[in-house]
Amino acid sequence: MKATAQFLCENIDGAQFAYTQSDEISVVISDLGNDNTQAWFGGQVQKIVSTTAALATAKFNRLRPEIDSLALFDGRTHHSEGPEGLLEYVRWRQADAIRDSVSMLASHHFSHRQLTGCPCGSARSCSPRRASVGTRWTRR
Repeated sequence: MKATAQFLCENIDGAQFAYTQSDEISVVISDLGNDNTQAWFGGQVQKIVSTTAALATAKFNRLRPEIDSLALFDGRTHHSEGPEGLLEYVRWRQADAIRDSVSMLASHHFSHRQLTGCPCGSARSCSPRRASVGTRWTRR
């Protein structure tokens, strides 16, 4: 995923950075470089999204030729207003990664029945076996 994210940054005009989580890649694109900067594909959202998904699919599959099944990427866009909007988006992605991580850890240690009705953030506390899970999931 990291190599695919790097490839996207190298091949998308205006790409500033990429963030990977699980099977997802977020690429931050900006056309605010200077007064003469043009938006990639003239800012046509459908073209940007479909081309980015195609680039990710091609690169990721090229990196794993020994695997018979093809990976497929879809795409979507999220518009952020200014640096604060971008920071909020990245924080949301990080919080989502933490939730997914807690959920995967809990499903490894507890049955579906034990976790039914537990909010993701407290999934570790929903079972009498919780003492066996020693990972701390606190923000620093």
